[in-house]
Amino acid sequence: MSTRNLGQYALIHQSDPDYGRTSETMVDQMTTVCRQIRPATILDFGCGRSKAVDLLAQRLGATPYRYDPAIAEFSAIPASACDLVLNTDVLEHLDVNEVGIILQQIATISGNVYFNISTRPANKVLPNGENAHATVMPKEWWRERLMQSFPIVTVLPSRSDEATFVTWSV
Repeated sequence: MSTRNLGQYALIHQSDPDYGRTSETMVDQMTTVCRQIRPATILDFGCGRSKAVDLLAQRLGATPYRYDPAIAEFSAIPASACDLVLNTDVLEHLDVNEVGIILQQIATISGNVYFNISTRPANKVLPNGENAHATVMPKEWWRERLMQSFPIVTVLPSRSDEATFVTWSV
């Protein structure tokens, strides 16, 4: 699926090899909360250049997969189903009307998803001059959106400028 700013992110990834690595700081929390699922396969949906899925998969004894349509080598979804999907620092980059479409796509891959979403404007500006966070909404707005695609949405502890959720009971 192509989103409105996909080309903008492709340009950023080409010019900045470290862009898209924020999820690596979340691996400890991911390990703790995702251990109960015992995933054999994990897909990082919107992986950027992050190695978070590799680190988490190593800790949990799972097979990692990566998908990011803005990076050529990860631009094809490598698995139609996985035990766990990571989606960190992705949804806020989409336009409001794109969020539900992507959530439905993720829900077809797995019912178990770890989400981390920024709730503030980004420090990064796209090449076209727009703020990189196209959808800046409070935590409760994001929870309600997730509940339209997942029957269980559990809020996890997070910083005040982000929202972290899993789609199972913890």
